[in-house]
Amino acid sequence: MTLVLARIVAPQADTRMKLMEMNSAPAPMRNSVLAYRISELGPLIGVGRSTIYRLIGEGRLRAMKIGHRTVVCGESVRRFLAELPAATCRSYQR
Repeated sequence: MTLVLARIVAPQADTRMKLMEMNSAPAPMRNSVLAYRISELGPLIGVGRSTIYRLIGEGRLRAMKIGHRTVVCGESVRRFLAELPAATCRSYQR
């Protein structure tokens, strides 16, 4: 099995580009990232490093070690995001 790691260099622009690529790709390609480095995952889902480690500690994200590097299983990221409650906003009245 080959491990695919997403590479993001500049957090802001490259993250947006990666999300656009993932959204416009065919369904099999969208789920092709098997693992994310901690430094890549934060900007991708909009949280900080400490939040990712907390989610790993709580068992909400599944992490693995590859040498000294910690990576988060892509499937656990997709499952975590799918289980989040829908955002609600109050209607704006003038």
